[in-house]
Amino acid sequence: MTIPECIRGPHDLKALSEADLGELSQEIREFPVHAVARTGDRLGPGLGVVELTVALHRVFESPVDRTLGDTGHQSHVHKPLTARQDFSKLRGKGGLSGHPSREESEHDVIGNSDASTALGRADGLAKARQVRGEKGQTVALIGDGALTGGVAGEALNNNAIPAVDRVGGLDVLHRSSEPQVLLVAVGVMAPVCLQAADLLQARGIGCTVVDPRWGKPVDPALSVLAAEHRLVAVVEDNGRAAGAGSAVAPALGDAEVDVPVRRFGIPEQFLPHAKRGEVLADIGLTPVEVAGRISASLTVKEELSKEPQE
Repeated sequence: MTIPECIRGPHDLKALSEADLGELSQEIREFPVHAVARTGDRLGPGLGVVELTVALHRVFESPVDRTLGDTGHQSHVHKPLTARQDFSKLRGKGGLSGHPSREESEHDVIGNSDASTALGRADGLAKARQVRGEKGQTVALIGDGALTGGVAGEALNNNAIPAVDRVGGLDVLHRSSEPQVLLVAVGVMAPVCLQAADLLQARGIGCTVVDPRWGKPVDPALSVLAAEHRLVAVVEDNGRAAGAGSAVAPALGDAEVDVPVRRFGIPEQFLPHAKRGEVLADIGLTPVEVAGRISASLTVKEELSKEPQE
């Protein structure tokens, strides 16, 4: 009996020695090669995560702990470790799916094939467990170019900074006791806005920092929040022309909220080639630049308010 045949579930991995685990990894690597040679399917994604998949199933307690593969073709390694070793009809009638399948096993959390979705799904599952008071870890195994997808980028941005509150569809990332400025962090600009808020706070300027989660159409909750502040600043690593910031001022106008809007983004011009951080610094998308320009805008606004009205 080969080692894969004695694996009836992930719990069996805990009894194996280090030498056995090495032998198992080699057997698991050869297993899908022979199976896919007969039936056809994508092979590379799974071969790149053999040892990692074995380690995940040895350390975590599936299905109490949930592991999500991205892309789904990585499951060619996951399935033999979860009592599914008959690949003779892979992707065929009556056979195993080429992707994770909830109908096949309790160890398959989602049914997926395309890339970039696991991080967002893992975030949702983890938060749902937290709300329900359930125990267990949630692990996203992402590779095969999946990190290049925009969906994965949005999930990383959403996971990186926990919200302190939710207003409509807006995640509130920071809120001062007496905020003057509403900082709207679009996409990956949340860290920049949070650092800018700290710099402004040191100058006595309180801020609220929100992540709108989507750019257009503008969430009506943004207009409600804007009415509580002296200035709205939209920060995005996107073009200022026709970007998310360009939609905020009209939305405030439609809601009859008379608050000025300051937009920070990429100017409509060709930019010299450089690293991302260098480009952002050149166009003023840094915490220091954002805080400085917001402070200057408030100073000008205050001076204008002191001028005698004719």
